[in-house]
This record gives sequence, C-alpha cells and structure tokens, in this order.
Amino acid sequence: MLDLSLPVLISATIIGTLGLCMIIYGKNQEDLPAIGGGLLLSIIPFLIASVLYLWLATLGVFAGLWAWRRFVG
Repeated sequence: MLDLSLPVLISATIIGTLGLCMIIYGKNQEDLPAIGGGLLLSIIPFLIASVLYLWLATLGVFAGLWAWRRFVG
C-alpha cells in the first residue's frame, strides 16, 4: 500500500532534489557516474515508500558512487 505520510513526502522531495543536482553537475562536468547516480536518486522515491528504506537506498547510491570513484576511476 502506498504511504503518503509527511516524512515520506519530505524525504522523497529531498532525495529527488539531490538527484536533480547530481544530474546537472554530471552534465556540466561530463561525468557519467554522477549522471547515473542522479538518475537513480530521481527514480528511487517512486519505487520505495518507506522512509528507512528510502534513505538506505540513497546511502547505497552514494556509497556506490564513492566506491566507483575510489576503485575504478
């Protein structure tokens, strides 16, 4: 069931805004991992309706981006 409580809506707005900022940053810097992370952060709020899992998924995206920069590029 879809939960549209205030904490979920606020978290989704914050995370979606972070995703938009990452997309814009990645486009300006021509950085594909940042664009991919931004797209993931923009899509995640549509798929997850729990505040805890939403922030854990966001943490996972940022950790994956950090690991990509640290170990791959």
